[in-house]
Amino acid sequence: MNISENSQYNSEAADLLHSRLARCEWKVDESTGAIEKAELVTMFRHACDVLHSGEERSRHFLVADALSASCIRVVRCLCLGSDASYILIRDQVYPLDALDQYRNAVRNYEHLLSLVKR
Repeated sequence: MNISENSQYNSEAADLLHSRLARCEWKVDESTGAIEKAELVTMFRHACDVLHSGEERSRHFLVADALSASCIRVVRCLCLGSDASYILIRDQVYPLDALDQYRNAVRNYEHLLSLVKR
């Protein structure tokens, strides 16, 4: 995998999330059955709203950025080909786990909501 392929997978996954996963054949099995498609889209859209607010140095922005990335990684695993379930970080390729990424997204979403309440 190279940087271009990694970026392309991220773009494709983000496009699917923006379309509410309309063109996604959701691959669910025992290990991914706990992943809620509608909740994933809601979390991603909320993260995008924060990211587009323009407060790049705020804590909200950083949490929203992490949330968005986790949502994109879930979609890479469940909606794109098997090659997309790997990620390139600092010239190293790592496997992604959809359920772990989803749980991370939920934690980040809860944290984002707690920041909004403050």
